Amino acid sequence: MKKTIIIIALVAFFAPCLFSQESRRPMIDEALEGCRDPSGEPVPTRMDSWQPYVVMARSHERTGAPEILVNPELAGKYSFSSYTLRWLYLRECAHIRLEHQRLEHPSDAAQEEADCFALRELLAQYEDNSMLKSRITDTISRDIRSHGYEAWNEMRLGQKRDPDLMFRCYERRK
Repeated sequence: MKKTIIIIALVAFFAPCLFSQESRRPMIDEALEGCRDPSGEPVPTRMDSWQPYVVMARSHERTGAPEILVNPELAGKYSFSSYTLRWLYLRECAHIRLEHQRLEHPSDAAQEEADCFALRELLAQYEDNSMLKSRITDTISRDIRSHGYEAWNEMRLGQKRDPDLMFRCYERRK
């Protein structure tokens, strides 16, 4: 009994360190890289705790060049899987690659196109493993569902829709 109390006390004391944003930072950094614009140029990714979304594509305020902003506080707030973080990043990259107008406020059709593009890009890395691909889509759907409307807005997913329907486009293209 005494050992159990000591173990619980230690876990309670160290839990904030184990699950802090700093411990998640390498996973965040790894998931959020590699975007290129339509001409093949690298798109810079910047950490910005002031912007209101987990990940957001926009045109740079001075140069007009595309960039991706990541709010590490929001990325850590929801404890998304690395697959979901990567998918969110690839969605924003899709808006750039597909040359969607109004990067800051894409249309619902552009959001749906970005959903599919990002999922295809993500799953292409696992082409030989259909079980893992299924688990990835299930994980992303679960992450989206588990956080409610506030998270939906902070994920910048546009009009609210069923996560399973978001990925039907991938099923049709197999």
